[in-house]
Amino acid sequence: MKQRLFFISALAALFSDQLIKFIVLKFSPQIVSFNRGIVFGFLASDLWLGVNLFLLILIWFLAEKSLGWSLLFGGGMSNFIDRVFKKGVVDFLSFNFTFFPKPISLPHFNPADVFICVGAGLLFWRLLRQKKVYKLKTSSNKKQPLHSIK
Repeated sequence: MKQRLFFISALAALFSDQLIKFIVLKFSPQIVSFNRGIVFGFLASDLWLGVNLFLLILIWFLAEKSLGWSLLFGGGMSNFIDRVFKKGVVDFLSFNFTFFPKPISLPHFNPADVFICVGAGLLFWRLLRQKKVYKLKTSSNKKQPLHSIK
């Protein structure tokens, strides 16, 4: 994926998430929760703001430009913007399943979380389909193919 397409798809993820959050905050603020921590609200502190920024910069400079990485980057940037300007990630989607013997309630989430999960899924799928398995060579620290799968 070319860098321009990477940038456009990341911006599409970011802007669509921010637009949906704006609409929800404007017209249905009662369904919103603010996640001040990381996954499921664990470890709420300002430290995670810096960690989030570091990971986004790392993705931008080191990752290959693919759809999976662009969705991860766009969703991560949207959540980062929420952390900076709203002091927490805006979550408003929640699903409850009552047709099981024991009711199941999913944690609140937002479209950026969906973009991040789909991006990670695409990257995992791509990893599973790779044709070469690499082993680190200890003497020269270069990757060499261990074997090829045909």
